[in-house]
Amino acid sequence: MSTKNIARHKPVTAHNTILPYAPERAVDESMQLTKRWLAWGVPGWLTVDLGETFWVGRWVVYPLTHAGWPQDYVVYSTDLRGSVDNPEPKTIMDSAGGRVDQQLRPPRKMRYAMLSFPRGMHCNPNLISIQDFQLFEAENPPYLTALSIENESLHPFFNPKKYSYNVDVPQSRTSIRVKPTALHSQAQIKVDGENVASGTYSQNIHLQQGDNVIPIEVTSADGQMEDTYMVHVTREGDQTAPSLNSIELRGPRSNVINYQPEFNPKHYTYRADVPNSYQSVSVTATAQESDVEIKINGRAVESGHRQEVDLHEGMNEIEIHVGHNDEASHYIMEVIREDV
Repeated sequence: MSTKNIARHKPVTAHNTILPYAPERAVDESMQLTKRWLAWGVPGWLTVDLGETFWVGRWVVYPLTHAGWPQDYVVYSTDLRGSVDNPEPKTIMDSAGGRVDQQLRPPRKMRYAMLSFPRGMHCNPNLISIQDFQLFEAENPPYLTALSIENESLHPFFNPKKYSYNVDVPQSRTSIRVKPTALHSQAQIKVDGENVASGTYSQNIHLQQGDNVIPIEVTSADGQMEDTYMVHVTREGDQTAPSLNSIELRGPRSNVINYQPEFNPKHYTYRADVPNSYQSVSVTATAQESDVEIKINGRAVESGHRQEVDLHEGMNEIEIHVGHNDEASHYIMEVIREDV
């Protein structure tokens, strides 16, 4: 287990506070009597933004007794909630009472870590106060330290905490090889479903025209943690095939949904993240040419007209087909609806 407290001095918010006992005092590692967070009203919460995702293996909550307060100045119970993308996590990952120093088994991946308090302290159930909140990363997390494509460049530049990359190749390139390097040598790596030793090239992966999605799965040696990096390889297609001029996504009340990367007629895969409250999205595909056939998830739709698509929790793949038979372009919009 890492000994570095990854919550120290990170941005923190709370449902409220009684000044001067601000939420920042709960992540400063100080055990002085006055260096505590104090709030009124239950249920209550305190959330830390770690800034990027971590595999958390241990969580610690120091009650006021650690700074010398009487035993009845301890909260009844504490829930730990976490999420990789929701500043208001819903999923309870662990629970404890009094002083907390517990390992998460298995470790859990999160950027936002929330302490939620169903009740306050024994001395006053309407008041919540803790001395310090700390988080520690698990041993041997399944990160890559390097990722490369033979004779090609990744966009954006590789970062172990970023999981999606794009590569554009000419039509003449019919296959590629991927070389992943793991942070820990005992990690297991699969590229496109095939085992690959860390720091070595994969087998040749055939490329079709248009978009090709290559998953790189990294599993910790103990099998408890898994990360998946995605490489989207766009092989240039037939320049005469019909293409789109734009794709627009909208949610409830016609809210515009941003997606990545920015639209390009010759890029064929995109991704958007939406909250759990979005049970559907509308997709508007506009063709560059007139009188071409457009299908969204197999349904014919006129260029520039909206098509409603229902969403389930997790990954939703929306296929947009433009053209006829072999003279066609295929776009993929991956919409990830938050799990609760």
